[in-house]
Amino acid sequence: MTKRTYYLLIGLLLISTFVFGLPSGVAAGNKLFRAILEPDDDSKVEAKVVLIDNGKMIEVSGVAKYMDRNKIYVSIVNDGQDCMGEPVQILGTWKVDRTGRGQLKALLDPSESKLDPSEIDLEEFDSISLRSFDDDGDLVLESCGEILE
Repeated sequence: MTKRTYYLLIGLLLISTFVFGLPSGVAAGNKLFRAILEPDDDSKVEAKVVLIDNGKMIEVSGVAKYMDRNKIYVSIVNDGQDCMGEPVQILGTWKVDRTGRGQLKALLDPSESKLDPSEIDLEEFDSISLRSFDDDGDLVLESCGEILE
């Protein structure tokens, strides 16, 4: 690639960014939240979760590692920094690949929640937990992280 081609590509990228916006960025007016989930005592599962609230929908995405592909994992918004508070909203189910890496992708529509849509304000909640189901069907805490803006 010549220098001229390189500068042309950079120029086109900059122009398209100004015209169309950042491809995976957060648009003006959206609220960005994130959580780094640290393993609980008996777990090795680590995760990062990002939530983008545009006022109508909440986009959820996450990545995790050290998961057991034979388990089912869910993430939940909790009222309480230690993930032991009241569960508020299930964010979604994790997909786990054969290497133990997990991925979470979900779109939440607060109007479809059992809660009043005005009650799902991510600024009001403290933590996100990642939990698995044990053999009895009970949820077991795997990792927890504080919700940050």
